[in-house]
Amino acid sequence: REAASRATWISPSPAHVLAMAQENARRWIVSDGGLRRAVVDVLRTATDKLQGIHSQVQLLWTDPPHEPRGEQKLSDWIAAFLEYELRGRAIVIGRETQIRASVTGKGRGESIDLKIDAVAGKHTQGPPIVTVMVEVKGSWNRDLLTAMESQLVERYLTGSITQGIYLAGYYAADDWKQSDRKRIAARRHTLDGLSQALEVQAVDVSTRRLVGVDSVVLDCSLMAARTST
Repeated sequence: REAASRATWISPSPAHVLAMAQENARRWIVSDGGLRRAVVDVLRTATDKLQGIHSQVQLLWTDPPHEPRGEQKLSDWIAAFLEYELRGRAIVIGRETQIRASVTGKGRGESIDLKIDAVAGKHTQGPPIVTVMVEVKGSWNRDLLTAMESQLVERYLTGSITQGIYLAGYYAADDWKQSDRKRIAARRHTLDGLSQALEVQAVDVSTRRLVGVDSVVLDCSLMAARTST
């Protein structure tokens, strides 16, 4: 597929090369792997938005006593962040896109947290659409350390779709609501430990399953807990 793309691809002009050098997030996308890498580069700046001067991390928590608003809220925030950062690049970000009908044919079928589609480069003929699947998990999820392969790869990276991103939100708070069961489950992980474990896993599963998978861990913790961890 990438060989066919190279055969019809028109090389970027000098102006485009300069623009890409000035802003890495605006990488020229010529393949599904290129789309995955471009999205990962942007996602790895998302913690700055969550934890920076104008912090948005409170959007992911309820009012005190705090508890996470859940994976759907995190997915919504990520989708909005990507839409803003990747604006003007012919990239479409879908939320809870159904990828497989239900077994009974009734109700909603299986859906992916985020499905990212983009036009690949400039082509002399109809431009191909490339796709990246994104699975989102909170650090309390019991399948956090297994779902990269059992869910993202085995369920969503099928057929011509071979590129995925496994995104985990790391949550911690000193005043996390005591009755919230997610609190105990999330405390099994540290930010650095989770990041390292998923990075190793992404390399392993990509090699064994002949797919392209990256892991990204976002720091969704509240400030006091983050500085004391």
